[in-house]
Amino acid sequence: IQHETPKRDFVGPAPTEFRWSPIQGADRYAIGLWNETDRLMWRKDDITTPQVAMPKELYLDYGTYFWSVSALQNDREIAKSGMAAFVIEE
Repeated sequence: IQHETPKRDFVGPAPTEFRWSPIQGADRYAIGLWNETDRLMWRKDDITTPQVAMPKELYLDYGTYFWSVSALQNDREIAKSGMAAFVIEE
């Protein structure tokens, strides 16, 4: 799975959405977002497309964050993106 938005090592404003490359055979995806101290900030399961909007209630301050996506088929992980970092700056 390739991180498309935000790309690995992106530096700039907070993303409004997350996008990744689709995986053939996946019937859903799961995403996780962690801060620089490895605290899970947000997780969403049951995503049916290779993109999801950043929840409006989630405020991310300036700093470094990491995100990862898993592709699932019949509740079994068939692909994983690994962690990608992005930095929120002014």
